[in-house]
Amino acid sequence: MAKGVDDKLKAVYYLCGPEDFLVEKSLADIKAKALGAGNGLESFNYQSFDARSSKPEEVISAAYTLPVFAEKRLVVVKTAESIKEAAYAVYLDYLSSPSSSTALVFVSGAVKAEKTNRFLRALSDNGYFSVMNHLSGPALVDWVSKESRAQGKTISRQTAMKLISIVGTRLRDLKGELDKLALFVGDNKVIDDKDVEESGLDLRHETVYGLTDAIASKDARTAITAFDRLAGEEPLMIVGAIARQIRTLYKLRALQRKGASAQVMAVEAGVPSFFLDKNLKMSQRFTERELSAALKLLYKANLDLKSNAASESAVIVDLIIGLCLKGGCRDNR
Repeated sequence: MAKGVDDKLKAVYYLCGPEDFLVEKSLADIKAKALGAGNGLESFNYQSFDARSSKPEEVISAAYTLPVFAEKRLVVVKTAESIKEAAYAVYLDYLSSPSSSTALVFVSGAVKAEKTNRFLRALSDNGYFSVMNHLSGPALVDWVSKESRAQGKTISRQTAMKLISIVGTRLRDLKGELDKLALFVGDNKVIDDKDVEESGLDLRHETVYGLTDAIASKDARTAITAFDRLAGEEPLMIVGAIARQIRTLYKLRALQRKGASAQVMAVEAGVPSFFLDKNLKMSQRFTERELSAALKLLYKANLDLKSNAASESAVIVDLIIGLCLKGGCRDNR
């Protein structure tokens, strides 16, 4: 279970874990609690450092600086996974006597939360270590319900599970679709199965899945037909959706090679357990090498769309042909 931010602001936080959306959300909550809003002094009481280029003495000096006409100031150290052993003594000394008027937040990009050194162990022993894990099962359904309530809507567990089965378990994607559904239902206070169906979310997902399935079969004609059904959708959204599906298949292939259990594969790949078999069957139609090549083509298409190198439709059609016919998804060994 991911640990969020307590009501009472702590002197130090270390945020890490595989669910980057929760890491960002926790940092935003801490910032809101520490700095508040509307007094015009937030910029005076906020300081950010990059652990790769900043000296620990600079960070600690900032942490001990008194806030300007406020109760708290916030100091954030990003890329905290880069902190070297030589800096531990400085930070450990601060942990023994942290400033009562500063919230010092370390934000790590590390996926695994292994307390392998004395700095991380000290953070954990003092209750400053927060791991943001992927959510699954009932916890994920609860999260969807909570996010709906935050927008003034209610959603049944059945509808929440339907949404998860369509979108997947990635919180960033679920939040995006919940935002769209909230707009779709307007003044209605309830999001139900019918809303999910009528919003076109189910159709978009099945069409993207069908597009990926056609690519896996090297069937350019069917893939282009599936793309035509997505008319009106943002091209970057289409490329992003295909990329997410390909990344999921890549993760599943790698996890299968390592002999991972079905439960581990579902969590690590961000696939609902009841949708795992379908994705596993699709992943078996690719080699890891093919999926890696596909991701490179998708990255190029994303750059082409952002740089307006060609018409949006032409970029995606070229991408589909490249994936299906030009070796992007063909094993050339």
